[in-house]
Amino acid sequence: GFQAINGIEPDGTISVVYPREGNSAAGGKNLTAHPEKAVREAFRRARESRAFTITPLVQLYQGGVAVATYAPVTDASGEIKGYMNGVLKILPMIESAIQKESDCDFSILQNGAVLFTSRHVSGKSDEGSSQEAAAAFRVALAAEDEVRV
Repeated sequence: GFQAINGIEPDGTISVVYPREGNSAAGGKNLTAHPEKAVREAFRRARESRAFTITPLVQLYQGGVAVATYAPVTDASGEIKGYMNGVLKILPMIESAIQKESDCDFSILQNGAVLFTSRHVSGKSDEGSSQEAAAAFRVALAAEDEVRV
């Protein structure tokens, strides 16, 4: 589930990080220079459209894989004063929503990379399978030059 809520300055700098524990590495970083193209693009779209945007699953500054949301914060005149950023770890939410005893196998993919699978891998439990799938996804992310949104 929930990873962090961050405050972002109009220039893209992460100025407020909550909770600090586990997320402090993101503080002071600028989203316009994020190593993930999908993050840079989602933030650019939020700036240009002045609307809520969301990334696909991406590597985080603080480590881990999650989706990030960006919502412009405006004053009464409509001037953007910054952005609210929500960070959600999707894989634990999927795992908690799925019954362990399922009568079907399925996988969730992003750009061809397996994000989650309910299948048993090499006799491992469902939990092991999804952890292995998450590790494979992290490798796929690292190998791609870009993640298409």
